[in-house]
Amino acid sequence: MIGNEYLTKDQETNNINNFVATIKQQIFNHLKNFLPCKIVSVDKEHQTCDIEIQIKFKSFGTEKIIEYPQITEVPFFILQGGGAFIELPIKEGDFAFFGTFSVDISKWWVEEIFEEPPTIRRHDLSDGFVIIGLNTKNGALPITNDRVAIVSNGYNIEIDSKKDGQDGDITFDSGQGTTSFTTKGYTIDSATEKIEISGMGIDIDSGASPLNLSGATINVGGDSANFTLILSDIFIPLLNTILVLISTHTHTTTSPGADTGTSATLSSIGTMITQNAVSTSSVKTKQ
Repeated sequence: MIGNEYLTKDQETNNINNFVATIKQQIFNHLKNFLPCKIVSVDKEHQTCDIEIQIKFKSFGTEKIIEYPQITEVPFFILQGGGAFIELPIKEGDFAFFGTFSVDISKWWVEEIFEEPPTIRRHDLSDGFVIIGLNTKNGALPITNDRVAIVSNGYNIEIDSKKDGQDGDITFDSGQGTTSFTTKGYTIDSATEKIEISGMGIDIDSGASPLNLSGATINVGGDSANFTLILSDIFIPLLNTILVLISTHTHTTTSPGADTGTSATLSSIGTMITQNAVSTSSVKTKQ
């Protein structure tokens, strides 16, 4: 009824619909689901971050454009399971998803208490979380979409398989494919166990640099043991001795075939080769 007049049924219906629409709009204006955000700072010890929401909103009723406040101590998502996890560096300026839980999670998050939420708040900024990995159109990453790749962007890559004092195995299995390592320097270090490298064919090419093999025993072999060992302990001293022999030998007479005094030197060369062959006896061919 308005004044002395009664509303028609259609007018009453319209008023109710408008009222419901207004309430609905107000609810949706306060409902937070997923919003883009930017990382302001990171607390790696507690695995939280401070963020700035990258979208503004219109205040209900006043139509004023408002910025979201900076949100602090927001837990960020880490891909994990069974105590294993994948760590990625999270830096200031990274874009991310900010989402909210439908209930108050404060008791669970702080104290791991499994009980009814302490408040009735819903989709509140205080109950948010962050998922790193959102990019703008202009900030798209250089993906090829035809590979599985880990691109570290200059950060160190570590694979740690230890847990509670136990060592886990690390396996690279490319099937019939090729496993390639391209690096400035490469070190394989096994303090207590042997290192085995096997395959249909193994090529080691050091280019113009020396290739050094050292150990108490070096075994080289195969079904057909065709190989060449260049041992400086034998050939370099031998070459030096021959050069000295050529540069210092003299003829005692002018007669053809006269003794040049090299017999003793040649004998010493043979002795040296024999001695070095013994000293390198740890280099074996396994048939």
